[in-house]
Amino acid sequence: MTAIGFGDARLPDRFWIKVRLNASGCWSWTGGSKGKGYGAFNVGGRRSRASHVVAYEALVGPVPPGMELDHACHTRDLSCKRGNACPHRGCVNPEHLEPVPHEENTRRGRRELKSGCPEGHPYDAANAYVDARGFRHCRRCNRAAVARYKARKAAERRDLMTTAELKQHGTPEETTS
Repeated sequence: MTAIGFGDARLPDRFWIKVRLNASGCWSWTGGSKGKGYGAFNVGGRRSRASHVVAYEALVGPVPPGMELDHACHTRDLSCKRGNACPHRGCVNPEHLEPVPHEENTRRGRRELKSGCPEGHPYDAANAYVDARGFRHCRRCNRAAVARYKARKAAERRDLMTTAELKQHGTPEETTS
């Protein structure tokens, strides 16, 4: 196997100008994003692909069927806040990437190790639920979101009724003249 190094000629210069070498050994993507912190790189014209997958396939080989790339640098960093701001999602160092089944990648994301939601409410039997897609949610945050939605819709209905009443009865200026 050919050695993998930062700036490897198997990837074009336009790839490498979007990568920064960190002290941790991560090759951080500074170019465009596919969202959720994952880098995007245009391959073959207008087709955008995940930058970490492009690097892995160019420097290691194809991702095996049924597998996806896990950022092992993320799994090792217990101080990582996770989520969309996770700095490891932008790592394109193939030595930090490992092909694993989706279930293992999800497990390694330590979703199940979080003890609370982003607002600090506990993920316990009374407050957490799992939706049909397998994602865990906070009941307190969900109730607050529903209450905000209902308040917004009630305000919109009040505004519509006020507008309709004005059209039906005229504005106060029109009725006094």
